[in-house]
Amino acid sequence: MGQPTWRKVEYSKGDIRRAGEILKNGNAYEAAYDEAVQVLDNWRAAHAIPLHTVYMRLRKIGAGHGVIVAQRLKRLNSIVDKLRREDAMSLLYMNDLGGCRCIARTIMEAYYCAEKYNSSRIRHERLKVYDYIQSPKASGYRSLHVVYKYHGDQRGAYDDMRVEIQFRTHLQHVWAIAVETLGAYTGQALKSGQGDETTLRFFALTSSLFARLEHAPAVPNTPSDLFELVDEIERIDKQMNIIRLLKNIKFALQTFKQEHNNKRGYFLLTSDYTEHTIRM
Repeated sequence: MGQPTWRKVEYSKGDIRRAGEILKNGNAYEAAYDEAVQVLDNWRAAHAIPLHTVYMRLRKIGAGHGVIVAQRLKRLNSIVDKLRREDAMSLLYMNDLGGCRCIARTIMEAYYCAEKYNSSRIRHERLKVYDYIQSPKASGYRSLHVVYKYHGDQRGAYDDMRVEIQFRTHLQHVWAIAVETLGAYTGQALKSGQGDETTLRFFALTSSLFARLEHAPAVPNTPSDLFELVDEIERIDKQMNIIRLLKNIKFALQTFKQEHNNKRGYFLLTSDYTEHTIRM
C-alpha cells in the first residue's frame, strides 16, 4: 500500500468564510453553492495531516494501556448540519473537522491520557477544554473534549488548523454509539438533542445509570435515587422497546457483515419502526 496523498489548502481564509456562510444559508444559486461545497471539501480534506499527526502521538501514549485510538474527518453533511444548527458557527474555526477519539477503560485513565498528551513534546496549542464528564450535557453525553491548534515542526500551510480530541471510557462510548445508531435508524438528530422527547429522556436516564457505575456526576434533571432511575428507564423501554430495537439493529448489521462482507453492490434493509423489526 502506497503513501496517502495529502491535500493542500487551495483557498484563502476569506474564501473559506464565504463558503461557510453560503452553506449555512443554503439559498445561493446553484453554481455558487456547488463552489462552496468544493471549498468545504478541500478545507476538510486538508485537515488530514494535522489529524494524523495527533493520532500517531495518541497511539504512542495509549500503547500498552488498553486504550483504543481512532481518527476521522467530519462528514460533509454533518459539517453543513452543524453550520445551520449553530448560528455563530464558522467553517474556518470549526473545532472538529478533524477529530481523534481516545477510548480508555476508566475515567481516571481517560484523564491520564489527556494530561499525558498535553505534557508530551508537542508544539500544538491547547485552545479549549470541555469537560462533559464532570458536567454532562442535558442529553446525557459524557466525554472530555480538548481542542488543539496545530503547529508543525516548521511553519507551513497546515498551521493553526484545529483538531479535537475526545477522551472517554468504553461505557461512555457504548452510550454515544447507541444514540448515534438509533438516530440514524429513525432519521432523528438524537446526537444533537433533537427528536422524540421520550427517546431523548431514555438516553439521559441511561447515561445517569452508567455514571453511577463509574462514580461520576449524574445527568441534570434525572432521579438521584437508583430505584426511581431504573424504574423510569424500564417504563420508557416497555413503551418504546428501545433496547430490543437496538439489539435488532446490531443483529442485522452483524448478519449483513457475515453474509455480504466480500460482495459489492447495494443491499436493502427493510425496517418497521412501529414493530421494531429489521429484515434484509
